[in-house]
Formats: sequence, C-alpha cells, structure tokens
Amino acid sequence: MKVLSKRLDKIFAGLVLVLVLVVGCVVGFSGCRGPSEELTIAALKKKGELVVLTEPNFRPYEYYDDSMTKIIGVDLEIAGLIAERLGVSLRVVPWEFDGLFTALNSHKGDVIMAARSLTGENQGYFPHSKPYADACQKILLPKDCDDIKEFRDLAGKKVGVPLGTTSENCVREAVDFGSLKDTKTKVLSYVTNSMVVHNLRNKYVDAALLDFRAAENYARENSDTLKVLPERFGKEKYVFFYARGTSQEVVDFVDNIITEIRADGRLSEFYAKHEVKTDKTGESIKDGHE
Repeated sequence: MKVLSKRLDKIFAGLVLVLVLVVGCVVGFSGCRGPSEELTIAALKKKGELVVLTEPNFRPYEYYDDSMTKIIGVDLEIAGLIAERLGVSLRVVPWEFDGLFTALNSHKGDVIMAARSLTGENQGYFPHSKPYADACQKILLPKDCDDIKEFRDLAGKKVGVPLGTTSENCVREAVDFGSLKDTKTKVLSYVTNSMVVHNLRNKYVDAALLDFRAAENYARENSDTLKVLPERFGKEKYVFFYARGTSQEVVDFVDNIITEIRADGRLSEFYAKHEVKTDKTGESIKDGHE
C-alpha cells in the first residue's frame, strides 16, 4: 500500500509540474515559443518584435551607453537595421555570455547577437548567419609590465579570461596540451570582460587574453595604466545564432543585410562609431579592426 501511495504521489507531482510549466508558458511568457514552431518572417511580423540576446560588456560590439540605460554597439546597429527592414520593434535582453545558448534554447530570444565565434562545437546545433566579422586574440597587460612580450611569456603567470569564450579556450588548451603545459600557469575565468580588466588593473592577474578589438579598446580607454601587445593569436569568425526552428528565409534575410552593409561600407561606419578613438590625452589612434 505504501508503494502504491508513493507511486500515486509521484504521478500527482508530475501532473502538477506539467500543469505549472504549461500555465507558465501561456501566462508568464508572452514570447514563449515551442521548439516545433518555425520562426518565419511572417511569424516575426505577427509577433511585432525581434528579441535579441546579448552580453553588453564587449565594446565595440555591445555595451551600455554613458547613461547605463541603453545597450548599443555594432551588433545592435545591425539588429536595429534588421528590425527596421522587418517593420517590427527591437527588444534587447542582456544575458551572461556563458549562458546565451541555454537562453536561446529556452526561447528567451530569437537570436544571439553577441560577437559569438563559430566553432566546431556550436556549428551544427543552432542555425547561424554568415560571418560578419573576423576576429583573433590579443594580450592586455599593465603598462608597467616588462617581462611579458609574447604568448609563451605567460608561463607561470596568472592569466585572466572571460568565461566561455575562445580566449579562455586558447589559454586552457595551451596549458593542457601546448606551450604552457607544465609551467604552473593559472587560468582565472571571469563572467565579463570588465571583470577581467578590473582584476588585471588591481594586480589579481598578471595578464588578460581578450578579443583583439576589446583589448585595444580597453588599452585606449586606460592608456595611463594598460597596454596591449601587437601579436595576434588564432583566427575566428563571428556570426549570429538563431533559435532552433528558425526558417531558412530568416537566415537568408539577415545574410543579405550582412552582405549589403559590408559592401556599401556601413559596417565599417558602425565600427568607427563605436570603437574608442582617442587615449586619455585626446590623441587620435588608428582603428584596429580588419
């Protein structure tokens, strides 16, 4: 009898959980979309908004404006153009970088626009756009650091990296299998780029490895305390990732916009608008983007 009672309790609990999830989807999440529902241009227009997931700590791609109330950047310029062409509003949802794919898989947004790299691990799991940016890594250092001049000089140092990024993968692979193996190099991962830089400036880490545009922008903003090494590491491409069930027409629609803004120079204008142009002395510095 106790066994039967326990079974009935489990069945009842399971039914309650299902009911809660269904009600939550219907009532609590107006944008909730089942994984079997295809996201088409018509569906986006009917919904009336494009929901973008991003991590607003990565200038020039996505960052808060001076008022700290609006997320701006290269990716959001493109998002705004896409929404305008669709005739819908744009809603930007900030999220931790390492949790973006989980959020997309849970239908918290329609697309990730967060300077995410196309890798072997994520290439086949979510639909994605064509590449819109080329990227690589650079080392960011305190200005008074003289003993780190290239990647192998990170041996035995504490290296800060943003969590869940190719920067983190680059250093960890070198520590596990490459040039930094058996060197007692410590890799410290932080949730955001700004946390990495904060710990670098306060000497909790000896060096940081970041996307080269981010590293250059931090060096320009903090030219009295930070510097960036010229050497570049790795080659990668940034793409936008869509929720599973996104139609090919949506992918093609965005790809056409990417092709258009690369050809007519608007993408370069977006970089020029959002990259830091001067150091603290006001001296103009040449762009670092490719």
